[in-house]
Amino acid sequence: MRIILFFSLFFLIAFSGPCLGQKYQKELLKKSEYHRVNNNKDSSFYYVNKLIRYELKNGNEIGILDAYRHKINKLLQFNKPAAALSLAIKTYEAYCNKENNCDRCDFIYRSLAEMMSTIKNYRECIKYIDMMSEKNHLRSYNKAEAYRLLGLVDSANITTSAFIEFSKNLENKKILINAYNNQGLIYRNIGNIDSAIIYFLKADKLIDSLKFDRSDYGYVSGNIGNCYFLKGNLNKAYEFISIDSKRSRLNEIDLISYLNAETKLAKIDFKRKEYDKAISRIDNLFKNHETDFGSSKKIILLELYMDIYKEMGNSLKYEYYLQQWISFNKINTSDIIQTNEELIAEYTENSLQQVTLQMKIEKELLKQKLIIKEQEDSKTRLKYWLLTSGLLLLTSTMFFFFWRYRKKSQLKETELKLAKKEKEFIELKMIEESKNVQVLSHELLVKQDFSATLIKQLAKLDNVSKPQIKNIELFIQNELDVKATRAKIQSKMGELSGSFHSNLKIKHPELSKSDVVFASLIAMNMTNKEIATSKSMSSDTVKTTKNRLKKKLNLAKNDNLIDYLNKLL
Repeated sequence: MRIILFFSLFFLIAFSGPCLGQKYQKELLKKSEYHRVNNNKDSSFYYVNKLIRYELKNGNEIGILDAYRHKINKLLQFNKPAAALSLAIKTYEAYCNKENNCDRCDFIYRSLAEMMSTIKNYRECIKYIDMMSEKNHLRSYNKAEAYRLLGLVDSANITTSAFIEFSKNLENKKILINAYNNQGLIYRNIGNIDSAIIYFLKADKLIDSLKFDRSDYGYVSGNIGNCYFLKGNLNKAYEFISIDSKRSRLNEIDLISYLNAETKLAKIDFKRKEYDKAISRIDNLFKNHETDFGSSKKIILLELYMDIYKEMGNSLKYEYYLQQWISFNKINTSDIIQTNEELIAEYTENSLQQVTLQMKIEKELLKQKLIIKEQEDSKTRLKYWLLTSGLLLLTSTMFFFFWRYRKKSQLKETELKLAKKEKEFIELKMIEESKNVQVLSHELLVKQDFSATLIKQLAKLDNVSKPQIKNIELFIQNELDVKATRAKIQSKMGELSGSFHSNLKIKHPELSKSDVVFASLIAMNMTNKEIATSKSMSSDTVKTTKNRLKKKLNLAKNDNLIDYLNKLL
Protein backbone atom coordinates (compact mmCIF):
# COMPACT_ATOMS: atom_id res chain seq x y z
CA MET A 1 0.00 0.00 0.00
CA ARG A 2 2.86 2.39 0.85
CA ILE A 3 4.54 1.58 -2.46
CA ILE A 4 1.35 2.45 -4.35
CA LEU A 5 1.04 5.73 -2.43
CA PHE A 6 4.71 6.54 -3.15
CA PHE A 7 4.37 5.99 -6.91
CA SER A 8 1.09 7.90 -6.99
CA LEU A 9 2.75 10.86 -5.27
CA PHE A 10 5.76 10.62 -7.64
CA PHE A 11 3.61 10.69 -10.79
CA LEU A 12 1.45 13.47 -9.34
CA ILE A 13 4.55 15.64 -8.77
CA ALA A 14 6.12 14.68 -12.12
CA PHE A 15 3.07 15.47 -14.25
CA SER A 16 1.59 18.28 -12.21
CA GLY A 17 4.91 20.24 -12.29
CA PRO A 18 4.68 21.29 -15.97
CA CYS A 19 0.94 21.95 -15.66
CA LEU A 20 1.45 24.17 -12.63
CA GLY A 21 4.25 25.95 -14.47
CA GLN A 22 2.04 26.67 -17.50
CA LYS A 23 -0.75 27.87 -15.22
CA TYR A 24 1.69 30.22 -13.45
CA GLN A 25 2.96 31.57 -16.81
CA LYS A 26 -0.59 32.24 -18.05
CA GLU A 27 -1.46 33.96 -14.79
CA LEU A 28 1.53 36.31 -15.08
CA LEU A 29 0.72 37.12 -18.73
CA LYS A 30 -2.92 37.72 -17.88
CA LYS A 31 -1.97 40.18 -15.13
CA SER A 32 0.55 41.95 -17.37
CA GLU A 33 -2.04 42.33 -20.15
CA TYR A 34 -4.70 43.53 -17.71
CA HIS A 35 -2.43 46.35 -16.51
CA ARG A 36 -1.47 47.20 -20.13
CA VAL A 37 -5.13 47.65 -21.10
CA ASN A 38 -5.58 49.87 -18.05
CA ASN A 39 -2.44 51.79 -18.99
CA ASN A 40 -0.61 50.74 -15.79
CA LYS A 41 2.81 50.66 -17.37
CA ASP A 42 4.91 49.82 -14.29
CA SER A 43 2.60 47.02 -13.16
CA SER A 44 2.44 45.55 -16.66
CA PHE A 45 6.25 45.45 -16.87
CA TYR A 46 6.49 44.08 -13.31
CA TYR A 47 4.60 40.93 -14.27
CA VAL A 48 6.29 40.42 -17.62
CA ASN A 49 9.73 40.83 -15.94
CA LYS A 50 8.65 38.30 -13.33
CA LEU A 51 7.80 35.91 -16.17
CA ILE A 52 11.26 36.44 -17.71
CA ARG A 53 12.99 35.71 -14.38
CA TYR A 54 10.89 32.56 -13.98
CA GLU A 55 11.79 31.28 -17.48
CA LEU A 56 15.48 32.14 -17.05
CA LYS A 57 15.53 30.18 -13.78
CA ASN A 58 13.95 27.16 -15.49
CA GLY A 59 16.40 27.45 -18.41
CA ASN A 60 13.71 26.64 -20.98
CA GLU A 61 14.86 28.42 -24.16
CA ILE A 62 11.42 28.41 -25.80
CA GLY A 63 9.88 29.83 -22.63
CA ILE A 64 12.62 32.48 -22.45
CA LEU A 65 12.00 33.52 -26.08
CA ASP A 66 8.25 33.69 -25.41
CA ALA A 67 8.81 35.88 -22.36
CA TYR A 68 11.09 38.25 -24.26
CA ARG A 69 8.57 38.34 -27.13
CA HIS A 70 5.85 39.48 -24.71
CA LYS A 71 8.10 42.15 -23.25
CA ILE A 72 9.06 43.48 -26.70
CA ASN A 73 5.34 43.73 -27.50
CA LYS A 74 4.69 45.60 -24.26
CA LEU A 75 7.53 48.03 -24.96
CA LEU A 76 6.14 48.77 -28.41
CA GLN A 77 2.60 49.15 -27.03
CA PHE A 78 3.85 51.62 -24.42
CA ASN A 79 5.77 53.50 -27.14
CA LYS A 80 9.25 52.52 -26.02
CA PRO A 81 10.72 51.56 -29.41
CA ALA A 82 14.36 52.11 -28.44
CA ALA A 83 14.08 49.74 -25.48
CA ALA A 84 12.18 47.27 -27.70
CA LEU A 85 14.94 47.43 -30.36
CA SER A 86 17.67 46.97 -27.76
CA LEU A 87 15.91 43.94 -26.22
CA ALA A 88 15.16 42.46 -29.67
CA ILE A 89 18.82 42.75 -30.71
CA LYS A 90 20.03 41.19 -27.43
CA THR A 91 17.51 38.35 -27.78
CA TYR A 92 18.53 37.84 -31.41
CA GLU A 93 22.23 37.68 -30.53
CA ALA A 94 21.68 35.35 -27.55
CA TYR A 95 19.09 32.87 -28.84
CA CYS A 96 18.26 33.23 -32.54
CA ASN A 97 20.16 32.09 -35.61
CA LYS A 98 19.46 31.00 -39.17
CA GLU A 99 20.19 27.33 -38.50
CA ASN A 100 17.61 26.96 -35.76
CA ASN A 101 14.54 28.97 -36.79
CA CYS A 102 11.33 28.76 -34.77
CA ASP A 103 8.12 30.82 -34.49
CA ARG A 104 9.60 32.80 -31.58
CA CYS A 105 12.73 33.62 -33.55
CA ASP A 106 10.55 34.61 -36.53
CA PHE A 107 8.82 37.12 -34.26
CA ILE A 108 12.21 38.57 -33.21
CA TYR A 109 13.34 38.83 -36.85
CA ARG A 110 10.02 40.39 -37.89
CA SER A 111 10.17 42.92 -35.01
CA LEU A 112 13.70 43.94 -35.96
CA ALA A 113 12.69 44.20 -39.63
CA GLU A 114 9.68 46.40 -38.77
CA MET A 115 11.79 48.69 -36.61
CA MET A 116 14.40 49.00 -39.37
CA SER A 117 11.57 49.81 -41.80
CA THR A 118 10.33 52.51 -39.39
CA ILE A 119 13.66 54.33 -39.61
CA LYS A 120 13.75 53.65 -43.39
CA ASN A 121 16.80 51.39 -43.17
CA TYR A 122 15.36 49.00 -45.74
CA ARG A 123 18.60 47.15 -46.46
CA GLU A 124 18.93 46.17 -42.81
CA CYS A 125 15.21 45.38 -42.83
CA ILE A 126 15.76 42.86 -45.68
CA LYS A 127 18.67 41.31 -43.76
CA TYR A 128 16.39 40.39 -40.85
CA ILE A 129 13.52 39.31 -43.17
CA ASP A 130 15.88 36.82 -44.86
CA MET A 131 16.36 35.14 -41.49
CA MET A 132 12.65 34.34 -41.20
CA SER A 133 11.30 30.89 -42.10
CA GLU A 134 10.61 30.43 -45.84
CA LYS A 135 7.12 29.12 -44.99
CA ASN A 136 6.21 32.39 -43.26
CA HIS A 137 3.98 34.23 -45.81
CA LEU A 138 4.82 37.58 -44.19
CA ARG A 139 8.47 37.03 -45.13
CA SER A 140 7.93 37.33 -48.88
CA TYR A 141 5.50 40.28 -48.56
CA ASN A 142 7.67 42.25 -46.13
CA LYS A 143 10.75 41.67 -48.27
CA ALA A 144 8.90 42.64 -51.46
CA GLU A 145 7.54 45.78 -49.76
CA ALA A 146 11.08 46.72 -48.62
CA TYR A 147 12.26 46.33 -52.24
CA ARG A 148 9.33 48.52 -53.39
CA LEU A 149 10.24 51.22 -50.89
CA LEU A 150 13.81 51.07 -52.20
CA GLY A 151 12.41 51.63 -55.70
CA LEU A 152 13.29 48.07 -56.82
CA VAL A 153 9.85 47.18 -58.25
CA ASP A 154 11.11 44.23 -60.34
CA SER A 155 12.80 42.69 -57.29
CA ALA A 156 9.54 43.13 -55.34
CA ASN A 157 7.51 41.26 -58.01
CA ILE A 158 10.13 38.53 -58.36
CA THR A 159 10.07 37.94 -54.58
CA THR A 160 6.29 37.47 -54.34
CA SER A 161 6.12 35.47 -57.59
CA ALA A 162 8.82 33.10 -56.31
CA PHE A 163 6.86 32.60 -53.09
CA ILE A 164 3.75 31.65 -55.12
CA GLU A 165 5.74 28.95 -56.97
CA PHE A 166 7.21 27.76 -53.68
CA SER A 167 3.74 27.59 -52.07
CA LYS A 168 2.25 25.54 -54.93
CA ASN A 169 4.50 22.61 -53.96
CA LEU A 170 3.39 22.67 -50.33
CA GLU A 171 0.54 20.60 -48.94
CA ASN A 172 -0.66 23.54 -46.84
CA LYS A 173 -2.87 25.50 -49.27
CA LYS A 174 -3.42 28.27 -46.73
CA ILE A 175 0.11 29.41 -47.52
CA LEU A 176 -0.76 29.58 -51.24
CA ILE A 177 -3.82 31.75 -50.45
CA ASN A 178 -1.56 34.17 -48.57
CA ALA A 179 0.99 34.06 -51.44
CA TYR A 180 -1.68 35.20 -53.95
CA ASN A 181 -2.84 37.86 -51.49
CA ASN A 182 0.76 39.14 -51.04
CA GLN A 183 1.24 39.43 -54.82
CA GLY A 184 -1.99 41.42 -55.01
CA LEU A 185 -0.84 43.78 -52.25
CA ILE A 186 2.45 44.49 -54.03
CA TYR A 187 0.65 45.22 -57.32
CA ARG A 188 -1.80 47.50 -55.48
CA ASN A 189 1.05 49.36 -53.72
CA ILE A 190 2.86 50.00 -57.00
CA GLY A 191 -0.40 51.25 -58.61
CA ASN A 192 -1.15 48.22 -60.86
CA ILE A 193 -4.75 47.85 -59.61
CA ASP A 194 -6.04 45.49 -62.33
CA SER A 195 -3.23 42.96 -61.71
CA ALA A 196 -3.84 43.28 -57.96
CA ILE A 197 -7.54 42.38 -58.40
CA ILE A 198 -6.59 39.30 -60.49
CA TYR A 199 -4.40 37.89 -57.68
CA PHE A 200 -6.89 38.77 -54.91
CA LEU A 201 -9.61 36.96 -56.87
CA LYS A 202 -7.29 33.93 -57.29
CA ALA A 203 -6.96 33.79 -53.51
CA ASP A 204 -10.74 34.18 -53.09
CA LYS A 205 -11.45 31.43 -55.65
CA LEU A 206 -9.01 29.06 -53.90
CA ILE A 207 -10.77 29.67 -50.57
CA ASP A 208 -14.08 28.69 -52.22
CA SER A 209 -12.65 25.57 -53.93
CA LEU A 210 -11.12 24.31 -50.69
CA LYS A 211 -14.31 25.15 -48.74
CA PHE A 212 -12.36 26.96 -46.04
CA ASP A 213 -14.11 29.01 -43.37
CA ARG A 214 -14.41 32.45 -44.98
CA SER A 215 -14.37 34.17 -41.59
CA ASP A 216 -10.65 33.38 -41.50
CA TYR A 217 -10.06 35.19 -44.81
CA GLY A 218 -12.14 38.36 -44.58
CA TYR A 219 -9.07 40.44 -45.41
CA VAL A 220 -8.97 38.97 -48.95
CA SER A 221 -12.45 40.36 -49.68
CA GLY A 222 -11.38 43.63 -48.06
CA ASN A 223 -8.39 43.88 -50.39
CA ILE A 224 -10.61 43.30 -53.45
CA GLY A 225 -12.97 46.00 -52.19
CA ASN A 226 -10.08 48.45 -51.65
CA CYS A 227 -8.94 47.95 -55.23
CA TYR A 228 -12.43 48.69 -56.55
CA PHE A 229 -12.50 51.73 -54.27
CA LEU A 230 -9.27 52.97 -55.84
CA LYS A 231 -10.79 52.41 -59.28
CA GLY A 232 -13.85 54.47 -58.24
CA ASN A 233 -16.29 51.52 -58.37
CA LEU A 234 -18.00 52.24 -55.04
CA ASN A 235 -20.73 49.59 -55.40
CA LYS A 236 -18.22 46.74 -55.94
CA ALA A 237 -16.01 48.19 -53.24
CA TYR A 238 -18.90 48.30 -50.76
CA GLU A 239 -19.93 44.73 -51.62
CA PHE A 240 -16.52 43.16 -50.94
CA ILE A 241 -15.55 45.37 -47.98
CA SER A 242 -18.91 44.58 -46.29
CA ILE A 243 -18.02 40.88 -46.59
CA ASP A 244 -14.64 41.64 -45.00
CA SER A 245 -16.27 43.55 -42.13
CA LYS A 246 -18.80 40.81 -41.45
CA ARG A 247 -16.25 37.97 -41.57
CA SER A 248 -13.60 39.83 -39.57
CA ARG A 249 -16.14 40.70 -36.87
CA LEU A 250 -16.84 36.98 -36.46
CA ASN A 251 -13.13 36.29 -36.07
CA GLU A 252 -11.88 37.95 -32.88
CA ILE A 253 -8.27 37.47 -33.89
CA ASP A 254 -8.64 39.59 -37.07
CA LEU A 255 -9.64 42.81 -35.29
CA ILE A 256 -7.34 45.02 -37.39
CA SER A 257 -8.98 43.79 -40.60
CA TYR A 258 -12.38 44.63 -39.11
CA LEU A 259 -11.29 48.16 -38.14
CA ASN A 260 -9.85 48.76 -41.62
CA ALA A 261 -13.03 47.47 -43.25
CA GLU A 262 -15.33 49.69 -41.14
CA THR A 263 -13.11 52.73 -41.79
CA LYS A 264 -13.24 52.08 -45.55
CA LEU A 265 -17.05 51.59 -45.44
CA ALA A 266 -17.39 54.92 -43.60
CA LYS A 267 -15.41 56.57 -46.43
CA ILE A 268 -17.74 54.97 -49.01
CA ASP A 269 -20.77 56.17 -47.01
CA PHE A 270 -19.26 59.66 -47.06
CA LYS A 271 -18.68 59.56 -50.82
CA ARG A 272 -22.28 58.39 -51.28
CA LYS A 273 -23.31 61.32 -49.10
CA GLU A 274 -24.79 58.94 -46.51
CA TYR A 275 -23.36 61.10 -43.75
CA ASP A 276 -25.40 59.79 -40.82
CA LYS A 277 -24.45 56.24 -41.70
CA ALA A 278 -20.79 57.20 -41.91
CA ILE A 279 -20.92 59.07 -38.58
CA SER A 280 -22.64 56.09 -36.93
CA ARG A 281 -19.82 53.76 -38.08
CA ILE A 282 -17.12 56.11 -36.82
CA ASP A 283 -18.91 56.66 -33.49
CA ASN A 284 -19.15 52.90 -33.05
CA LEU A 285 -15.44 52.49 -33.70
CA PHE A 286 -14.48 55.18 -31.15
CA LYS A 287 -16.91 53.80 -28.59
CA ASN A 288 -15.90 50.14 -28.76
CA HIS A 289 -12.36 50.05 -30.13
CA GLU A 290 -10.55 53.32 -29.42
CA THR A 291 -7.95 51.50 -27.27
CA ASP A 292 -7.25 49.20 -30.23
CA PHE A 293 -6.53 52.06 -32.64
CA GLY A 294 -3.12 52.87 -33.84
CA SER A 295 -2.28 56.56 -34.02
CA SER A 296 -2.54 56.57 -37.81
CA LYS A 297 -6.03 55.02 -37.67
CA LYS A 298 -7.24 57.66 -35.20
CA ILE A 299 -5.97 60.48 -37.43
CA ILE A 300 -7.77 58.99 -40.45
CA LEU A 301 -11.05 58.78 -38.51
CA LEU A 302 -10.71 62.35 -37.20
CA GLU A 303 -10.05 63.56 -40.75
CA LEU A 304 -13.16 61.68 -41.89
CA TYR A 305 -15.22 63.35 -39.13
CA MET A 306 -13.94 66.72 -40.32
CA ASP A 307 -14.76 66.01 -43.99
CA ILE A 308 -18.28 64.81 -43.14
CA TYR A 309 -19.18 67.75 -40.90
CA LYS A 310 -17.65 70.19 -43.38
CA GLU A 311 -19.88 68.76 -46.15
CA MET A 312 -22.86 68.89 -43.78
CA GLY A 313 -22.07 72.52 -43.01
CA ASN A 314 -21.74 71.88 -39.28
CA SER A 315 -18.89 74.30 -38.52
CA LEU A 316 -19.00 73.73 -34.74
CA LYS A 317 -18.45 70.01 -35.11
CA TYR A 318 -15.90 70.62 -37.83
CA GLU A 319 -13.93 73.01 -35.60
CA TYR A 320 -14.18 70.62 -32.67
CA TYR A 321 -12.71 67.69 -34.60
CA LEU A 322 -10.21 69.98 -36.31
CA GLN A 323 -8.84 71.00 -32.92
CA GLN A 324 -8.72 67.36 -31.87
CA TRP A 325 -6.97 66.47 -35.13
CA ILE A 326 -4.42 69.29 -34.73
CA SER A 327 -3.76 68.40 -31.09
CA PHE A 328 -3.50 64.67 -31.71
CA ASN A 329 -1.54 65.07 -34.94
CA LYS A 330 0.92 67.34 -33.17
CA ILE A 331 1.36 64.77 -30.40
CA ASN A 332 1.48 61.92 -32.91
CA THR A 333 4.00 63.71 -35.13
CA SER A 334 6.08 64.49 -32.07
CA ASP A 335 5.83 60.83 -30.99
CA ILE A 336 6.81 59.63 -34.45
CA ILE A 337 9.79 61.98 -34.55
CA GLN A 338 10.77 60.95 -31.01
CA THR A 339 10.29 57.27 -31.86
CA ASN A 340 12.41 57.59 -34.98
CA GLU A 341 15.08 59.53 -33.12
CA GLU A 342 15.15 56.95 -30.31
CA LEU A 343 15.29 54.08 -32.78
CA ILE A 344 18.02 55.76 -34.81
CA ALA A 345 19.97 56.61 -31.65
CA GLU A 346 19.62 53.05 -30.31
CA TYR A 347 20.47 51.54 -33.68
CA THR A 348 23.43 53.89 -34.09
CA GLU A 349 24.68 53.10 -30.59
CA ASN A 350 24.25 49.41 -31.22
CA SER A 351 25.99 49.75 -34.58
CA LEU A 352 28.85 51.66 -32.94
CA GLN A 353 29.12 48.93 -30.32
CA GLN A 354 29.14 46.34 -33.09
CA VAL A 355 31.75 48.31 -35.04
CA THR A 356 33.85 48.78 -31.88
CA LEU A 357 33.51 45.09 -31.09
CA GLN A 358 34.32 44.22 -34.70
CA MET A 359 37.36 46.49 -34.62
CA LYS A 360 38.42 44.87 -31.36
CA ILE A 361 37.93 41.41 -32.86
CA GLU A 362 39.78 42.44 -36.03
CA LYS A 363 42.57 43.89 -33.90
CA GLU A 364 42.82 40.60 -32.02
CA LEU A 365 42.68 38.70 -35.30
CA LEU A 366 45.41 40.94 -36.73
CA LYS A 367 47.45 40.36 -33.60
CA GLN A 368 46.91 36.64 -33.95
CA LYS A 369 47.78 36.80 -37.65
CA LEU A 370 51.01 38.67 -36.83
CA ILE A 371 51.86 36.07 -34.19
CA ILE A 372 51.07 33.28 -36.65
CA LYS A 373 53.10 35.04 -39.36
CA GLU A 374 56.02 35.43 -36.96
CA GLN A 375 55.73 31.75 -36.06
CA GLU A 376 55.55 30.83 -39.75
CA ASP A 377 58.56 33.07 -40.48
CA SER A 378 60.43 31.40 -37.62
CA LYS A 379 59.46 28.01 -39.00
CA THR A 380 60.55 29.11 -42.48
CA ARG A 381 63.88 30.38 -41.14
CA LEU A 382 64.32 27.19 -39.16
CA LYS A 383 63.40 25.16 -42.23
CA TYR A 384 65.94 27.03 -44.38
CA TRP A 385 68.55 26.71 -41.65
CA LEU A 386 67.88 22.98 -41.34
CA LEU A 387 67.91 22.63 -45.11
CA THR A 388 71.20 24.53 -45.39
CA SER A 389 72.66 22.61 -42.46
CA GLY A 390 71.40 19.38 -43.96
CA LEU A 391 72.99 20.19 -47.31
CA LEU A 392 76.25 21.12 -45.61
CA LEU A 393 76.10 17.96 -43.51
CA LEU A 394 75.28 15.87 -46.58
CA THR A 395 78.13 17.49 -48.53
CA SER A 396 80.50 16.96 -45.60
CA THR A 397 79.36 13.35 -45.21
CA MET A 398 79.77 12.69 -48.92
CA PHE A 399 83.18 14.35 -48.87
CA PHE A 400 84.14 12.31 -45.78
CA PHE A 401 83.06 9.03 -47.36
CA PHE A 402 84.80 9.97 -50.60
CA TRP A 403 87.96 10.83 -48.66
CA ARG A 404 87.61 7.62 -46.68
CA TYR A 405 87.09 5.63 -49.88
CA ARG A 406 90.15 7.24 -51.41
CA LYS A 407 92.07 6.59 -48.24
CA LYS A 408 90.93 3.00 -48.19
CA SER A 409 91.79 2.61 -51.83
CA GLN A 410 95.24 4.05 -51.20
CA LEU A 411 95.61 1.84 -48.13
CA LYS A 412 94.58 -1.23 -50.10
CA GLU A 413 96.97 -0.32 -52.83
CA THR A 414 99.72 0.05 -50.20
CA GLU A 415 98.68 -3.24 -48.59
CA LEU A 416 98.64 -4.96 -51.97
CA LYS A 417 102.09 -3.61 -52.69
CA LEU A 418 103.27 -4.76 -49.27
CA ALA A 419 101.56 -8.11 -49.76
CA LYS A 420 103.19 -8.42 -53.17
CA LYS A 421 106.60 -7.65 -51.70
CA GLU A 422 105.92 -10.00 -48.82
CA LYS A 423 104.89 -12.66 -51.32
CA GLU A 424 108.11 -12.13 -53.23
CA PHE A 425 109.99 -12.31 -49.93
CA ILE A 426 108.16 -15.51 -48.97
CA GLU A 427 108.89 -17.05 -52.37
CA LEU A 428 112.59 -16.29 -51.88
CA LYS A 429 112.37 -17.62 -48.38
CA MET A 430 110.63 -20.73 -49.67
CA ILE A 431 113.49 -21.32 -52.09
CA GLU A 432 115.95 -20.92 -49.23
CA GLU A 433 113.85 -23.15 -46.97
CA SER A 434 113.75 -25.83 -49.69
CA LYS A 435 117.54 -25.92 -49.67
CA ASN A 436 117.54 -26.09 -45.87
CA VAL A 437 115.01 -28.94 -45.98
CA GLN A 438 117.22 -30.89 -48.33
CA VAL A 439 120.26 -30.36 -46.04
CA LEU A 440 118.18 -31.16 -42.94
CA SER A 441 116.70 -34.29 -44.54
CA HIS A 442 120.14 -35.53 -45.50
CA GLU A 443 121.46 -34.76 -42.02
CA LEU A 444 118.47 -36.59 -40.53
CA LEU A 445 119.11 -39.73 -42.58
CA VAL A 446 122.78 -39.72 -41.52
CA LYS A 447 121.83 -39.26 -37.87
CA GLN A 448 119.22 -42.04 -38.07
CA ASP A 449 121.82 -44.49 -39.38
CA PHE A 450 124.33 -43.33 -36.76
CA SER A 451 121.76 -43.65 -33.97
CA ALA A 452 120.79 -47.18 -35.04
CA THR A 453 124.46 -48.23 -35.19
CA LEU A 454 125.17 -46.61 -31.80
CA ILE A 455 122.31 -48.47 -30.13
CA LYS A 456 123.46 -51.80 -31.55
CA GLN A 457 127.00 -51.17 -30.29
CA LEU A 458 125.79 -50.22 -26.84
CA ALA A 459 123.79 -53.42 -26.64
CA LYS A 460 127.02 -55.43 -27.01
CA LEU A 461 128.62 -53.81 -23.96
CA ASP A 462 128.36 -55.89 -20.79
CA ASN A 463 128.54 -53.07 -18.24
CA VAL A 464 125.46 -51.24 -19.71
CA SER A 465 122.12 -52.49 -18.45
CA LYS A 466 119.06 -52.90 -20.63
CA PRO A 467 117.05 -50.11 -18.89
CA GLN A 468 119.88 -47.67 -19.49
CA ILE A 469 120.02 -48.69 -23.14
CA LYS A 470 116.25 -48.18 -23.33
CA ASN A 471 116.50 -44.63 -21.88
CA ILE A 472 119.25 -43.74 -24.35
CA GLU A 473 117.12 -45.14 -27.16
CA LEU A 474 114.08 -43.05 -26.08
CA PHE A 475 116.21 -39.87 -25.84
CA ILE A 476 117.66 -40.40 -29.29
CA GLN A 477 114.20 -41.20 -30.69
CA ASN A 478 112.73 -38.00 -29.20
CA GLU A 479 115.54 -35.95 -30.74
CA LEU A 480 114.90 -37.58 -34.05
CA ASP A 481 111.10 -36.83 -33.73
CA VAL A 482 111.78 -33.13 -33.09
CA LYS A 483 114.12 -32.98 -36.05
CA ALA A 484 111.62 -34.91 -38.18
CA THR A 485 108.79 -32.58 -37.16
CA ARG A 486 110.79 -29.50 -38.00
CA ALA A 487 111.80 -31.07 -41.30
CA LYS A 488 108.16 -31.85 -41.99
CA ILE A 489 107.08 -28.23 -41.15
CA GLN A 490 109.78 -26.79 -43.31
CA SER A 491 108.86 -29.18 -46.08
CA LYS A 492 105.19 -28.14 -45.87
CA MET A 493 106.16 -24.50 -45.66
CA GLY A 494 107.75 -25.00 -49.00
CA GLU A 495 104.58 -26.58 -50.33
CA LEU A 496 102.29 -23.82 -48.90
CA SER A 497 101.17 -21.33 -51.56
CA GLY A 498 102.63 -17.86 -51.23
CA SER A 499 99.19 -16.35 -52.01
CA PHE A 500 97.89 -17.66 -48.62
CA HIS A 501 99.97 -15.17 -46.66
CA SER A 502 99.05 -12.24 -48.90
CA ASN A 503 95.33 -13.15 -48.86
CA LEU A 504 95.37 -13.48 -45.07
CA LYS A 505 97.15 -10.14 -44.57
CA ILE A 506 94.85 -8.32 -47.00
CA LYS A 507 91.70 -9.64 -45.32
CA HIS A 508 93.05 -9.30 -41.77
CA PRO A 509 95.71 -6.57 -41.75
CA GLU A 510 95.62 -6.40 -37.94
CA LEU A 511 97.25 -9.89 -37.58
CA SER A 512 100.80 -9.94 -36.28
CA LYS A 513 103.64 -11.88 -37.92
CA SER A 514 103.48 -14.65 -35.27
CA ASP A 515 99.66 -14.89 -35.90
CA VAL A 516 100.33 -15.43 -39.63
CA VAL A 517 102.93 -18.14 -38.86
CA PHE A 518 100.55 -19.85 -36.41
CA ALA A 519 97.75 -19.69 -39.02
CA SER A 520 100.14 -21.25 -41.57
CA LEU A 521 100.83 -24.21 -39.25
CA ILE A 522 97.07 -24.78 -38.83
CA ALA A 523 96.47 -24.44 -42.59
CA MET A 524 99.08 -27.24 -43.11
CA ASN A 525 96.85 -29.55 -41.04
CA MET A 526 99.49 -29.83 -38.29
CA THR A 527 98.23 -31.51 -35.14
CA ASN A 528 98.26 -29.72 -31.80
CA LYS A 529 101.11 -31.99 -30.71
CA GLU A 530 103.16 -31.20 -33.83
CA ILE A 531 102.57 -27.47 -33.40
CA ALA A 532 103.44 -27.72 -29.70
CA THR A 533 106.63 -29.60 -30.54
CA SER A 534 107.68 -27.08 -33.23
CA LYS A 535 106.90 -24.07 -31.00
CA SER A 536 108.19 -25.60 -27.77
CA MET A 537 104.84 -25.05 -26.00
CA SER A 538 102.20 -27.20 -24.36
CA SER A 539 99.12 -28.56 -26.15
CA ASP A 540 96.85 -26.43 -23.87
CA THR A 541 98.73 -23.30 -24.95
CA VAL A 542 98.15 -24.29 -28.59
CA LYS A 543 94.40 -24.59 -27.93
CA THR A 544 94.30 -21.15 -26.22
CA THR A 545 96.25 -19.58 -29.08
CA LYS A 546 93.84 -21.12 -31.60
CA ASN A 547 90.81 -19.60 -29.77
CA ARG A 548 92.51 -16.21 -29.63
CA LEU A 549 93.20 -16.43 -33.39
CA LYS A 550 89.51 -17.29 -34.09
CA LYS A 551 88.43 -14.12 -32.28
CA LYS A 552 90.88 -12.02 -34.30
CA LEU A 553 89.47 -13.60 -37.49
CA ASN A 554 85.89 -12.75 -36.26
CA LEU A 555 84.85 -16.41 -36.19
CA ALA A 556 82.23 -17.90 -33.90
CA LYS A 557 83.04 -20.71 -31.48
CA ASN A 558 81.24 -23.25 -33.71
CA ASP A 559 83.09 -22.14 -36.88
CA ASN A 560 85.84 -24.47 -38.20
CA LEU A 561 89.16 -22.63 -38.19
CA ILE A 562 90.92 -25.01 -40.62
CA ASP A 563 88.04 -24.77 -43.17
CA TYR A 564 88.16 -20.97 -43.02
CA LEU A 565 91.97 -20.87 -43.52
CA ASN A 566 91.85 -23.42 -46.35
CA LYS A 567 89.55 -21.06 -48.30
CA LEU A 568 92.44 -18.59 -48.43
CA LEU A 569 94.84 -21.12 -49.97
